[in-house]
Amino acid sequence: MRAVESRLTPSGEVLVFVHGYNTQHEDAVFRLAQIAIDSGLKEVPVAFTWPSRGDVRDYVTDRESIMAARGLLEETLRLLARSPRVRKIKLFAHSMGAMLTMETLVSLKLQGDGELNGKLDALVLASPDIDVDVFLSQFSIIGKRPRPTIILISRDDRALNLSRRIAGNVVRVGAASPTDPASVAAIRTYGFTVIDLTNVQTSDRTNHTKFANSPAFLQQMGGHIEAGLTRGRNPVGAFIADTAGAILDLPSDLLHTVAR
Repeated sequence: MRAVESRLTPSGEVLVFVHGYNTQHEDAVFRLAQIAIDSGLKEVPVAFTWPSRGDVRDYVTDRESIMAARGLLEETLRLLARSPRVRKIKLFAHSMGAMLTMETLVSLKLQGDGELNGKLDALVLASPDIDVDVFLSQFSIIGKRPRPTIILISRDDRALNLSRRIAGNVVRVGAASPTDPASVAAIRTYGFTVIDLTNVQTSDRTNHTKFANSPAFLQQMGGHIEAGLTRGRNPVGAFIADTAGAILDLPSDLLHTVAR
């Protein structure tokens, strides 16, 4: 905490990064450093690393490890929230780390502190490796958040397609269609901001870390979130990114048509 507090700006903002499957400690720290540099991060970056095997063949073992790490992530978030100098905590979770993050937020909500005493700010779930039905059941407990919840998806995510097959062909949140009627209903009910990265072209052969391989996207996403907060409202709805990662508004009349 002394290290965190010594780096805080007057805004008192911290960003906690929770890595995904097949990612060891060193890789997670490197990924957070890359995100911080490419996005021009103003928050103090904090990496929460859980014991991934770092082997693509150990999917099931990694999934069990995140369940064992829930209490430790909760402890970390509470530790940050107790500091009077920390005013906002942003959460950025990738892949299987999104499942760990969501389970932790459910636990906090059931204990009556779902928003960490009002300090939990934007929640970003990148390529979340979560069963769609499980995700909706989690949010049925968490409820509509007062701050932004951003979900980054890519319908050509090969890693999530593999996860889908392992899970009995159940769609993963990170590869779902944002214009599916069920998705539109969830976006409206819980106030999600969904950004579709399917068109973004990067060097990632699995299409699972597109967000991290596009510095322009990371910079624009940060501005997109802050602009919504400055206007006093969350940027709710579905948006698409072009091949270069620029965020474009999905025409609202399309969402209305799908909803009808």
